[in-house]
Amino acid sequence: MNRRAIVFYIVGQAFAVVGVWMHLTMLSTLALRISESPLWLGVTLAAYSLPTLLFSWFIGAMLARLPAKTVLIWTQAANAIMMLAYALLLALDLMALEPLLILAFLTGTIYAIDLPCKQIILTRLFGDERLMQAIALNSIVFNSARIAGPLLASLFMVLAELSWGFAVNALLFVIGLVGLLSVSLPSDHIRPATIIRHEPKAPAALHSRPQVMRVLLIVFVFGMLLMNYNTLLPVFAGEQAGNSDIGYSRLLAAMGGGSLLAAVLIVIRSGWFQRVWLIPLLPALIAVIYAALPSMSRGLPVVLLLGLYGFCLTGFITVSNSAVLRAGEGGDRARLASVYNMLLNGFVPLGNMLAGILLHYLGVSGTFYLISASVLLFLAVWLASNGLRGGEHFGRRH
Repeated sequence: MNRRAIVFYIVGQAFAVVGVWMHLTMLSTLALRISESPLWLGVTLAAYSLPTLLFSWFIGAMLARLPAKTVLIWTQAANAIMMLAYALLLALDLMALEPLLILAFLTGTIYAIDLPCKQIILTRLFGDERLMQAIALNSIVFNSARIAGPLLASLFMVLAELSWGFAVNALLFVIGLVGLLSVSLPSDHIRPATIIRHEPKAPAALHSRPQVMRVLLIVFVFGMLLMNYNTLLPVFAGEQAGNSDIGYSRLLAAMGGGSLLAAVLIVIRSGWFQRVWLIPLLPALIAVIYAALPSMSRGLPVVLLLGLYGFCLTGFITVSNSAVLRAGEGGDRARLASVYNMLLNGFVPLGNMLAGILLHYLGVSGTFYLISASVLLFLAVWLASNGLRGGEHFGRRH
């Protein structure tokens, strides 16, 4: 394990991830300012998320053929160029809804390539034995950036023009690019024998290891039903606190605290999180939290429950991601990373849309109860039909 390479990579990508969250915050604000419509805000965010759903399968095939570092260099450079395009259109007063949607789709496509590529690089820097710690360390950076990025964006939204904000955003991606150029990766090239000529093709691990399919099935349900906090929590906060903006910020802060705690604990005690039974247990705990939230009075109980929600959220993503990545090697690992990203993140917009429909017809309490019951029922069927042995560890190849 090359500690110097890890430090350069983590520090550089910390700036880049802050740039991702800064961009998302400013993108939402810009969409509302231009359209003055929550509907078009949703359409804009959907345009950003859609490439993950549409292209992840093909991106996996591409990443199986190309050096991971080279691809990530290009995505970081492309992100910087996109941010400069935002800044230039705003400075020239040419920004409108149509170019905004195009830019959102393009930056979303870059992100769909960028995320699995980072996962591949982590596996090469840390190796299989420290893979879970690598993912948890990446989670620490991600959740810290989720605080720093929106805060930095808010300074430009309040004190300066958004065009300057996007220019600074471009600089963050350039810093990430410089850090990446300083990293030397082991085995960055895929051996010709591992290249599959007829693409796209399902990873061999999906055919040879049914365990991976079972894990990915839970990942899909998790992404559809339990990653919808951006839709549920603002409405819940409005009912609980009477002020959705302030209440939502507090709830997100509580989630962020729980997420950071989980990531730090996994880095320190990764062995505690290498049991297969955690994969169904953590979603089950979130489902129980969903069932408990409507009956809770505002204040400390809600904050603690949302902190536990964040803990389980990060814990599940880390342990399931580690289990899936360890099942593959070489080009297979690249495809598995893309499939995982598609199932976890690609269906989140559909999950948010479903949550919005349920909120409209059932209200907050009914929506929480229905989602909770659906997840618990699915997990019960999953365990009854193909549950994994409780003592089994992740990533063992037979």
